[in-house]
Amino acid sequence: MRGTFLRNTAWIALAVLTVACNGGKKQDAELGEAYQELQQQVIEKVTKDGLIRVEIDLDKDGQADIFNSYRPRENAERLLVKKEADINRDGEVDIISDFNEVGELITEEMDRNFDGKIDWRDHYQNGKRVMSETDTDDDGTMDMYSYFQKGKITRKERDLDNDGRIDFWERFDTDGKVIKTGADTDGDGKMDYREE
Repeated sequence: MRGTFLRNTAWIALAVLTVACNGGKKQDAELGEAYQELQQQVIEKVTKDGLIRVEIDLDKDGQADIFNSYRPRENAERLLVKKEADINRDGEVDIISDFNEVGELITEEMDRNFDGKIDWRDHYQNGKRVMSETDTDDDGTMDMYSYFQKGKITRKERDLDNDGRIDFWERFDTDGKVIKTGADTDGDGKMDYREE
């Protein structure tokens, strides 16, 4: 549901137009209707900060579900800088993806349980996920941090008692199996228990 869903929004609009126009020799009037219908599903606005915001109503309920923000550029195509989606159609954005100046994904955050609070955030470098933050107890604070190399998890850190400090650590092998654990059992912020 994450990542791939959001990265293909532009193709969704193109697919709608392609399906509407498929069949080779449709009448101009039919093509005109299909184009008008697509236009009703896609609205472009210029924001206060000069971005072009494209709103797409995928399910045709009169409420936009996908919001793409682009930065206009001279002598180049506009650059996608943010992509947002309301995946449960409740009028609230559930997934936000931010992109850097070369179009690479840098962060993606989600409201997984649709309570209006972000509870998952992925961080990317060179288009690859390197870290995830998770609010496992839905209290509004991230308490689990997972680190990745070459697409595989290498370690996890958790704040089990919600005091703002890590108190449980896990290390993983290349197959994703836990090979080491550690814990801070006395709350001083230092690992005092280790198991290998």
